Amino acid sequence: MESVILLENMCYTRYVVKELLTSNNIKVYETANSIEFFNKLYEKKKEIKLIILEINLNEEDGLEVIKKIKERNIDIPIMILTSINKRDAFIKGVKAGAIDYILKPYEDNMLINRVIKCINSDNRRFISREKVYLNFQKYLNNEIKKAIQGKYNISIMMLSFIKFTKKQEKIELKDEYLILTEIVYKEIKELFKNPNVITKRGFSTFIGVFPHLDDNEILKAEDKIENVYNEMKNRDIRLKNYYLEKASVTLPKDGQERNELMDKLTFKLKNKIEDSGLKFNTII
Repeated sequence: MESVILLENMCYTRYVVKELLTSNNIKVYETANSIEFFNKLYEKKKEIKLIILEINLNEEDGLEVIKKIKERNIDIPIMILTSINKRDAFIKGVKAGAIDYILKPYEDNMLINRVIKCINSDNRRFISREKVYLNFQKYLNNEIKKAIQGKYNISIMMLSFIKFTKKQEKIELKDEYLILTEIVYKEIKELFKNPNVITKRGFSTFIGVFPHLDDNEILKAEDKIENVYNEMKNRDIRLKNYYLEKASVTLPKDGQERNELMDKLTFKLKNKIEDSGLKFNTII
């Protein structure tokens, strides 16, 4: 049986969540405030696989609790389960370190599935890899340099998560768009292991670096992503209004300098979007 810890000031909500998760073989440690939370967390730290918390606490700020968790180097995945349906709260939660953001009221099966997914996520590796590649330009320069010195191919892929819209309709960064972007990003990111890496570039654009992959092999990687995305669309009806476009370039075929490769890659992706003939906007 896996264990999670719940920080929620509403007694009834704690009861409902605990009953739901316990019935699915997940043990829940309940806490009503940050003092109870950190005491129980340190007591059961080796056992707990997921932190679930409400950021809309009566006398406390749940985002500050997340900040304290990170400051204390507690490396356990965090899920926000909240009544706050605002874009800025979602953005702050993700930036603070949450790997999922679920709104109340929720559908029981959805919550269970998301909790299980978070429990099974490799949070340690996810965080460490994010830190390594925060300075993406420097990382890419180093990878290109190594490829040139080692005389091997390196491919770069750019993906844009797009919402279909009517002509001239302006895209707004609404909660659903932001949440689905995070879900798609995490799913794609898990497809590739070191030395391959995929990271974010802006709100809804991802970029991947693939050492030793030539132009044929990177096309196979694109197909792999497309297949997984189609499976996601079959599981999640919300994705029916979204599209994932992909483009890639390869060193040395398309250039040997970062700026040249990135310019060609951006141009190629924009052309593919425009050539589709669909009426949508995207953020790149």
